[in-house]
Amino acid sequence: MKLNLKRLLSEKPAVKEILVGSAFLTTGHFIYSVVAMAANLLMARYLGPSEFGWYAILMAETSLVFSLVTVRVNTLIIRATEEELTDHAKDTYFSVAVYETLLASLLALGWMSLSGHGGAMEYVIVFALAVRHWMDINKAFYERHMPYKTLAVVETLANVTAQGVAVLMVVMGYGVSSLVAREVVLTSVGLAGLWFVGGVTVRKLKRLSLGDLAKLMRQSSAIWLDNFLQGTFQRLLILVAGYVGGAAVAGYFFQALRLAGIPSQFMSPLVNRVVFTWFARNEDTDKRLAARNNILLAIFVPLLGIAVTFAVFSDSIISLLLGDNWSDVAPILVGLAGFVIFATPFEVLRSFAIVGHQAGKINAARIVQHIALLLPILAISVVGVSVPDALSYGLSIAYALAFFALYALLRRD
Repeated sequence: MKLNLKRLLSEKPAVKEILVGSAFLTTGHFIYSVVAMAANLLMARYLGPSEFGWYAILMAETSLVFSLVTVRVNTLIIRATEEELTDHAKDTYFSVAVYETLLASLLALGWMSLSGHGGAMEYVIVFALAVRHWMDINKAFYERHMPYKTLAVVETLANVTAQGVAVLMVVMGYGVSSLVAREVVLTSVGLAGLWFVGGVTVRKLKRLSLGDLAKLMRQSSAIWLDNFLQGTFQRLLILVAGYVGGAAVAGYFFQALRLAGIPSQFMSPLVNRVVFTWFARNEDTDKRLAARNNILLAIFVPLLGIAVTFAVFSDSIISLLLGDNWSDVAPILVGLAGFVIFATPFEVLRSFAIVGHQAGKINAARIVQHIALLLPILAISVVGVSVPDALSYGLSIAYALAFFALYALLRRD
């Protein structure tokens, strides 16, 4: 079928929703991305690789626990039709969000204590991420109606405020505590903003029956595996970098991922939210397929250009942005070229597959991605390749393989 992007984008009402929603969210994320990048660059002048590495390892450990426990109720809420989202279903989803947040928090706190990492700042991080986890799930009740203008304002305000507080604290000499404060402010302002606009949903907290749990497991099993595999991949790399190379190596890898992830961060509101919701609301399979392919074509060229720019000018970019103390980030950024190119296109395919109830194919691609993670581990232990080089090139190869695997699996339909 010949794809006509102009004709596709002229159709209504879907085009109006996707254009307006993406415009507000993309603008908000652009503002936040610029502010976050500027804040990160400034903080890198005050904090060293080991301090950023400590933060990255802590965030990875805590987030892994939440990825293990969550059943992705927010995806079920957005994907559900009006007929499916009964009062009983709403109460069930609300209750699951509360219970899984409490369980994940207890597990994370227990891990911190047993591993000897338990301290005031670590416990504060766990609490902030727990509240944000519940908030992100609960927000789906509101987001399914696509109020993206309001959400863009709330989320941008929360992110910019959090970055501003962190910068102010690090300049005043509070050190790594500024990174912890950023997470607390981000969660607090975000929750307050959602409450102010009516975006927090409070339902009856119910006791879940075996039937409720069985139905929930049927609905979410494939989505849970996808979320777990998605949530573990980059975090495992951070942990490998930290456990094998030390906190400083984790800090270098963290900064390289931040820079390489800027294109994905900028495009994420369009890919992960607006496009996903539009896919979910459009029952015409041919239109969804045409939109998916056109989006892939539209984003590939700029992503390729960004990857080439990073690879060619990595030394100059790092020297200018982070300073000479961070020069070890440059070769890692070169190795992450494949990540820059394929991370966002993979998310487009993922959104398309979830809406089409093909999460099993996503999981198959994720498994390919995780198997590819063995390559850098073998390169480190057997060949003797440096930890940063092995992890950066391994991440790129893994994302490329995952993208092509998922694309091939979806073409079978």
